[in-house]
Amino acid sequence: MTKQEEFINQVELFIKRRIGAVIAGSILKNNLEKLNKNVSSMTKEDGKIFLKNIVNAVSMLVTGDESKIVETELEKLLPMLD
Repeated sequence: MTKQEEFINQVELFIKRRIGAVIAGSILKNNLEKLNKNVSSMTKEDGKIFLKNIVNAVSMLVTGDESKIVETELEKLLPMLD
């Protein structure tokens, strides 16, 4: 498994715990399509954009405080793309 695939898996696991598997899967799929890149060619900059979009989508489903937690925790995954 590449570091990019592991990054996506970790993002998916985290948001599944926060908002549920069905919604998380949909948000993940939509944002990967929006990125319009192959996962294996994802750069750290792509990851930042991807996470920003994920946080924006998740923030519609959680409280403001939870949204900040999601953002903080997901940003901790960015070093995986170095």
